[in-house]
Amino acid sequence: MLAWLLTGFLLFSQLRADTTAVIVHGLGGMPEYEENFTKWSQGLEETFRKGRSAEVLLLDGREVRRDEILDQMRQVASRQKQGDELWLFLVGHANVNRQRYKFNIKGPDLTDEDLSAVLGSMPAGRAFVVVATNSSGGLAAALSKEGRVVVTATRGVREKYPPLFLSFFLEAAESAQADSDKNGKVSLLEAYYYADRRVKDWFEEEGRIQTEHPLLADQTSLILGVKKEGEEEEETPHPDVSGANLLASLAYLSEPPQQAYRNEEARRLAEERQDLERQVEALKFQKSEMPSSEYYQKLEALLVRLAELNQRIQELEGETEPDDGDTPSNE
Repeated sequence: MLAWLLTGFLLFSQLRADTTAVIVHGLGGMPEYEENFTKWSQGLEETFRKGRSAEVLLLDGREVRRDEILDQMRQVASRQKQGDELWLFLVGHANVNRQRYKFNIKGPDLTDEDLSAVLGSMPAGRAFVVVATNSSGGLAAALSKEGRVVVTATRGVREKYPPLFLSFFLEAAESAQADSDKNGKVSLLEAYYYADRRVKDWFEEEGRIQTEHPLLADQTSLILGVKKEGEEEEETPHPDVSGANLLASLAYLSEPPQQAYRNEEARRLAEERQDLERQVEALKFQKSEMPSSEYYQKLEALLVRLAELNQRIQELEGETEPDDGDTPSNE
């Protein structure tokens, strides 16, 4: 495994690029959690390879240990030059012990001090860090620095439930709705706004207490997502915040593809399919809280509905023949 990693890294190091994305896939603890984390890690890899034509290093913390991960991250950071961008994503589960953040991987965990040290080894360039784990809020302040943006899936260490934030964040990268300034691409700031809003809406629609509140720290100040004592949740950015003045507004995830659905009904069903996929992801995080029979019954119902939607969308778009008894669309 180590030989394979080093060979891949040598090939990777020969391909210099302005944008480099490092994705660290951590432990999930449960197979269902692993499925979500694997799906999201692969989604990030695809987003940066296609949307940004970036060089991507995907490190599997279920097999690769702390020292190897840090060594490769240091090598990537050391090659950054002025104007380059380094994106770092942590996808998995974490815990906080005596105020120390620990990202769970095989063997010794990655700590907040590890992350601070490896990011501090960058001689130049900008860094954009997205920590898509539970209990990650403390990193927003701990890792803040000039030339760096830190996004966390939760507001503080007490939000210990596995967050869905990254699912919405990935959705933003492909959504024309997230492109609020309509310049044809989605910035980190726009992705944060979009995911933050969608997280809140999702919990309200599900009738559940919101267990995650994303934060964004732009350089040396906590800007977005901070709730002051006695204040209600903010619906819009603080009036003193100007996107034009934030580094996060200048870092782009992708140019969202315009899904060319020819049929209006297919477009509506595609949105419904996206909501169902989110329900599947959320259900996997709830497996330990319900009887096994109930879990699989709910999962089967969602998967059957997803299959039905996929079939109908393909029919409406003319990709397959309608099932017997169906009436072809005249649109």
